[in-house]
Order: sequence, then structure tokens, then C-alpha cells
Amino acid sequence: LGKAVVAVNNSIPERLFRRIAEHCTPPAKVALLGLSYKASTHIIEESQSIMLAKALVAAGYQVALHDPKAHDAVNQAFDGDMIVFCSDPYDCIDSAQAIVLLTEWPEYRSLDLQSISDKASTGAMVLDSWRILKGMETQLLTYVPVGIGPVSKT
Repeated sequence: LGKAVVAVNNSIPERLFRRIAEHCTPPAKVALLGLSYKASTHIIEESQSIMLAKALVAAGYQVALHDPKAHDAVNQAFDGDMIVFCSDPYDCIDSAQAIVLLTEWPEYRSLDLQSISDKASTGAMVLDSWRILKGMETQLLTYVPVGIGPVSKT
């Protein structure tokens, strides 16, 4: 069972990367919200968010990152200009063609959905790994609740 859990966990960054690549191509901006391996910690070791960020950078995407506590750890994990770490989640989302919610921080539950829609690129895709941005379905954005049944093409 342990090996199966590790295999599934390790496949998540690749699956999210494929979804992003189906929606937009480099050098599109991708915003990643939540970098620590779980909420309320700054620890990024074994973080699927960091694995995804590195894959996106390697493919040529512009990657903007936000996490309430992991700023210092993230800066050590990346070289210079490869990523932009934003102190505000709305700055991270600004002009993004894909937004990926990766860690279930309480701060993300209170994000203003209209502000996300206003800041992101028209037609942006929101991949919500925790399904905490319910109600995000708009004509301007494509909301994808990751891990729940068929994907709606809203």
C-alpha cells in the first residue's frame, strides 16, 4: 500500500503539468498558490508544488508563486530569475493563463472570486486541488476541481 501511495503522490505534478500544457503553452504565465507540502508549515521538501514549479520552469513557462510561509525555503530551491515569488496572491494571479491551487491554506478559502476573475487572463484555467474555490465557474475562466469526476468545460 505504501508503494502505491508514493506512486500516486509522485504522479500528481505530471498530471497537473499535462492539464496546464493542454490549456496553454510556454511562455504563458502560470500561478501556483501553495508551495509547502501542507498548510501551516514552511516545509517544501517532497512538495508536489515545487516539483510542478520546476517542471514548468524547465518547459519555459513564466511561473509565479505564492505561499504564506514558504518564501525563504522557495528562494533557496530556485535559481535567481527562474520564478517570481509574490507576497500577495492577487499579484501572483495577475495575467496568469493558468492558476493552480496546491495547498489548502485557510487564506485561499477567503480569496475574492471576482478579484481572481478580474486579475487573471481572460479564459484562464483554475485547477483547484482542494476544491475550495467553489463558485469560481464564470464565463471568463475555466474552473477545474481536480480529483472529482468528469471535468466541466465551463
